[in-house]
Amino acid sequence: MGIYIYTARKIGGAVSRGVVRAATKEHARNGLQGRGLAVTSLAYIALSPARWFSLKRRFSARELSLAVRQLASLLSADISVVAALRVLHRQQRSGSFRSGLRNVSEEVAAGMDLSEAFRNRTAEFGPLLPAVTKAGETAGMLPDLLRLAAANMMAEDRLRRRVRGALIYPMFVFLAVAVAVVLFSVYVVPTFAEVFEEAEQSLPAITRLVMQFGVFVSSFWPVLLLLPLLVFLIARIWKHGRERWNQIRSQLVLRLPVWGRVEQNVAMAEFTRSLGTLVSCNVQLLHALELSAGIIHNPEIRGQILSIRVSLASGGSMSELLSGLSHIDPFVVETVETGERTGSLGTLLLQAAEFYESEVEIGMQALTSLLEPVIISVVAVLVTIVAFAMYLPLFDLVRTARVG
Repeated sequence: MGIYIYTARKIGGAVSRGVVRAATKEHARNGLQGRGLAVTSLAYIALSPARWFSLKRRFSARELSLAVRQLASLLSADISVVAALRVLHRQQRSGSFRSGLRNVSEEVAAGMDLSEAFRNRTAEFGPLLPAVTKAGETAGMLPDLLRLAAANMMAEDRLRRRVRGALIYPMFVFLAVAVAVVLFSVYVVPTFAEVFEEAEQSLPAITRLVMQFGVFVSSFWPVLLLLPLLVFLIARIWKHGRERWNQIRSQLVLRLPVWGRVEQNVAMAEFTRSLGTLVSCNVQLLHALELSAGIIHNPEIRGQILSIRVSLASGGSMSELLSGLSHIDPFVVETVETGERTGSLGTLLLQAAEFYESEVEIGMQALTSLLEPVIISVVAVLVTIVAFAMYLPLFDLVRTARVG
């Protein structure tokens, strides 16, 4: 997602200026036009590190889903929107989430529609909630559609937790092995080396190499501790400021064995669930497609889906347009085609989302199974190196004693 500064004219002719967050420049322009603004200029902002740190972060899917579900329950009990928002505001523990709800409730109390208040904070509440809220306000079914949105957010949270949970084990093992190797190199091997040096025993090359590694770690450990954080921050800043780099990176990820398929299934789950939710809420198809594409985290797949907007607006069949995209799974195309023919597109897309979420879980299990022998091999190599570094001098000492 990028930040764009725009200048536009409202319907009455008044000039409006501001910033908007969107996946691409075209997505930003269409979003502004959907708000009734005639865009006269639109420019991408390359963020400096200081500005990147000041960006508002999107609220987590879990806290959003719980709050939206509570909001739907309060509205079903004939509590006014303002009163319901104030109740939610008092219940929240997160300071940023409390602040966001307070701002929304103040704007609604001042006469603004709930959907418009959410849309003004798309960077925090996401693109789906404003669209669903608008559909609920129009159809007079706000509580029901909010429950549908909450279910979507909860499914998104489950999907993300499955992916993160599957990666915790290999990351923990690699970290534990790295710490163990460092401790042996810094404390254990030098102690053995001192004993052999006192016995005027020359040290093997592998022992000297491990000792030099330990000296390096002992000398520069503050830098080494900060290095991963520094690399992470540079990568995040570069990601926000380089759209082309994000495109290339996402293309490479999709070509990786096993992980590429998992990445595609995650994108298909995000797309089908968000599009199915919006279509079920009677959101206009083109607008629903744009919003659903904006939810997808992979820039390559997001860009491909956004590329069919013009043809879809001209009356093209969405299933035919999707079939021409290289990273769209054939099952999605078949689901959309069946939904267009039977008039049950929303229901079928939500069912497809459940299928892809199960595929993601299976893929992560396969990835974990694939990583286990790799982890064991790496551990074995590191343990062997440390063992040789410790015991080769001992063998040489024993051999020398026997000869003497």
